[in-house]
Amino acid sequence: MSWDDPADKRRSRRPRSVNLAGPLILITLGLLFLGANLGVLGASPWQLLWQWWPLILVVIGIEVLLGLLGRWSRVLSAVLGLVVAVGVVALTAYLLMMGPQMMAGEPAYTSRFTQERGDVGRAEIMLDLSLGTFRVSALPPDSGNLTEGEFAGSAGQDSDNPPVQRAYQETGGVAVLTLKSGGPQFRMGQSDWPAWHLRLSPDLPLTLKVDAVMGTYDLDLRDLQVTSLDVDGVMASQTIYVPAQGRVLVRVEGVMESVELVVPPGTAARIHTRGLTATQIDEQRFPRRGDVNESAGFDTAANRVEITIESVMSSVRVR
Repeated sequence: MSWDDPADKRRSRRPRSVNLAGPLILITLGLLFLGANLGVLGASPWQLLWQWWPLILVVIGIEVLLGLLGRWSRVLSAVLGLVVAVGVVALTAYLLMMGPQMMAGEPAYTSRFTQERGDVGRAEIMLDLSLGTFRVSALPPDSGNLTEGEFAGSAGQDSDNPPVQRAYQETGGVAVLTLKSGGPQFRMGQSDWPAWHLRLSPDLPLTLKVDAVMGTYDLDLRDLQVTSLDVDGVMASQTIYVPAQGRVLVRVEGVMESVELVVPPGTAARIHTRGLTATQIDEQRFPRRGDVNESAGFDTAANRVEITIESVMSSVRVR
């Protein structure tokens, strides 16, 4: 007597469906971010993904089609798998070589704004930035302005109303400025990746908070009087030059981000690391001391920065 059900045997002989979408998407993402980490991509991987995301639908559609072809699915999946694999490699090579030219897009315009400093003694600045290229640096001394900003966008956008929200108020001698970017406007086949350059006053103490989402960020704070820096990133690529003078608190949090922290020569640092992240620290400058990495003479240094890193599935480098 057999306990085997003939229907079960027939089901076991059916060809298993082939999953192409998942592996191919992962391979493409891996190649893109590898190119970005090696510095050969020439563009932000998030920008390329923003432009080429419809290809994900194409790959998923191929997988669905194979599932409907029954017994021929194995043969066709082998052929299509080879074709798609070659196509993915060719497309990635094309993106690596043509990234800078592709980012040129349409003729661009530049929109500028200025916020005067007034009589305030310090400032709190909050930047909510997403899906773009952003740079922060210092204004010339005694400029009289709290901030000056430039926005570069494509000609298809409204140059009188760039995608940014700005709020400013003064309370008790403290200036509070909030800038929120709207990100790119989606238009099939056209590049629309915004680029911002914000310059801040070096003449008064600043508290700076940055929410960074899926963009490229260059924060050059070496000549600024930033006393507290709070950066929260999600799938962002960031380079942060910490202030060269004074006592500074820096907190970096994020998920799936790439962060490089640069401590100027002559500035001492104490570095706390937490979370599930790959951290690379220059131990010649910041040797390990118990639970932290710390410069010699940190407690008595006139110029020092205390850094706390709490990231998940990220790559963080301190030098």
